[in-house]
Amino acid sequence: MVPLSVWRGVVKLLARLLGLVLVAGGFVGLVVDGTRSLVNNALSLATIREVVEALSSQAIPRLQAVVTQNLGLWLWDPVLVDLLRVPASIAAFVLGICLLWFGQQKPPEPIGYLASR
Repeated sequence: MVPLSVWRGVVKLLARLLGLVLVAGGFVGLVVDGTRSLVNNALSLATIREVVEALSSQAIPRLQAVVTQNLGLWLWDPVLVDLLRVPASIAAFVLGICLLWFGQQKPPEPIGYLASR
């Protein structure tokens, strides 16, 4: 049996790794959005919906069907529709920073003791 402290370490390591990947992806997304904005002479940010549809065209209709059938229409229309309008690069940054914060290690304890005078 693996001790619980080992599993915590593995989860924190994976959180830090995924956090770094998301922060890097957010940075790349900002560079792409900045380039697109310069070319179009207007601010253009890719939303989460656009990114998901570029990866899989059937993902959004499937997600809508699952959410409306199992959780209710009230969750899809005001909550998830607005969430899908968030810029993908900013969402990646925020989620990546949260995962990095979650996966941070405790600071090492000082060796010895501090004498106060």
